[in-house]
Amino acid sequence: MKNTWSKIITTVMLSAALFGANSNTMQASAIAFKDVSSSFWGYSNIQWAIENKVVDGYPDGSFKPNQNVEQAEFIAMLIRAFQPSDFDPTSETGEWSVPYTRYANKMGWSLRTPSSLGGHTSSIYLNRGMVAEYLANATGKKYSMDDSIQYLLDLGLSDGKTDNSLSGFQKGDQVTRTEAITFIQRLKKQLNTLQASPSTEEKYVPQWKAEAVQTDATINLTANTSMYQAPSDKTKKLGELSPQSLKAFEKWNNWYHINAWMGDAWVYVTPENSADFNVIDPNDKRAAANVKTTWDGIRNSGVNVDVLLKEAPFKKNDIKFDILIYNEDGTLNTGVRNCVLENMSVGGIQSFYRQYSGYIPNNAKIVLQITSITEAKAQP
Repeated sequence: MKNTWSKIITTVMLSAALFGANSNTMQASAIAFKDVSSSFWGYSNIQWAIENKVVDGYPDGSFKPNQNVEQAEFIAMLIRAFQPSDFDPTSETGEWSVPYTRYANKMGWSLRTPSSLGGHTSSIYLNRGMVAEYLANATGKKYSMDDSIQYLLDLGLSDGKTDNSLSGFQKGDQVTRTEAITFIQRLKKQLNTLQASPSTEEKYVPQWKAEAVQTDATINLTANTSMYQAPSDKTKKLGELSPQSLKAFEKWNNWYHINAWMGDAWVYVTPENSADFNVIDPNDKRAAANVKTTWDGIRNSGVNVDVLLKEAPFKKNDIKFDILIYNEDGTLNTGVRNCVLENMSVGGIQSFYRQYSGYIPNNAKIVLQITSITEAKAQP
């Protein structure tokens, strides 16, 4: 009898916390809770949930932010957040959870039942993997647990628990009240109405996998560039590349798939972190360059650059160029960027000297690359 009364009391307390059944339950106008400080990571999420009547606090003035959530509670929170017009709140048995599980079943969502859990009749507590499935269901999808997790990560509905990856999602961990409403709030920002899920399970194929194309492009990175597990900066960061030239074997939008020192990775390439080394036709008659080098005993190099200007008037800083040092295999080692000629002699030859103090490998090729030429307008 004692255990029976304990279960009944627990059920009453849970329903009161969800629905404000008790007149003393914290209301939206009194958001402060004795166990939630303003510095708590989920403070703003809890405020949102209270203000939108997704969940309430407890009669004792607490919110219990780290209390684990049952499946029925999460489904109720989800439905209350969206307030679907076809939701029927009546309960034939008087049990508070009946209308919510009935609606979820009508929508074809993949709820666990006692029979699917081996006949256990105790409360069905929620883990993060189950949340991923239910949120995918709510967007009109029916994926496996792992596919649902990847779907959430790709949509930005989760950043993972330890990192933004399938393993980092920690699918077996139980879900707290704060985590539950945070998941729901993120979904609410991207979805207007709850959707029914298909009757059969689908295979999730990320958009980039369907649209990526093969390439043999050479990427010329001019700034430190992050590497990611997939073509999204929301996925796991694998490391960082220094400025260099490398080959890509796959491309999706501005993302390039490469083989890096730690394995394959994706990098995002934009004009801010890369350069097109063919901005100026090397045969352009307006400018030609001859690079001469002088080596010292520790293999540092000064680079003498002779620039010949032809048939066009130029002013100071009209030509910008890079001094690039390539390895013997043709990959970019390093260089000096955005050099200018300080004392331009219009129509003549300007000798420019720049000391490069870094190490230059054996058989390196040193190249002057014109990156931009601005022609001065003829004077009247």
